[in-house]
Amino acid sequence: MKHAVHLSFLLVYSGCATVFNGNTQDVPVKVQKGTTISNYNGTQIPMRTVIEDGDTITSIRLSRKTDQVLRFAYRDKEAMITIPRTIDGGWIGADAFFYIYPLIVDAITGAWFTF
Repeated sequence: MKHAVHLSFLLVYSGCATVFNGNTQDVPVKVQKGTTISNYNGTQIPMRTVIEDGDTITSIRLSRKTDQVLRFAYRDKEAMITIPRTIDGGWIGADAFFYIYPLIVDAITGAWFTF
């Protein structure tokens, strides 16, 4: 019962998507070893490699607040891509159930978006 009260408090005063999603998302990428990934202003984005069931999976952590413009550089080649975010309407419905404050929080944090 105590945990249910705490969870209810978090949902009402935070926002459902912020509590369950957070404001970042790990996005899987497949790149050659030695590739660097940076955002639009040149800040390098760290890659995280995980071995899962014998497969190597590389991911980058991106902020859900805005669409992401990424620059991939490998040796003398470069490519830029835009990864658009999409809104998950289910989070808006869940927030609306708890009234206006969670809607505001999730809108500010961008937690209801996904890549």
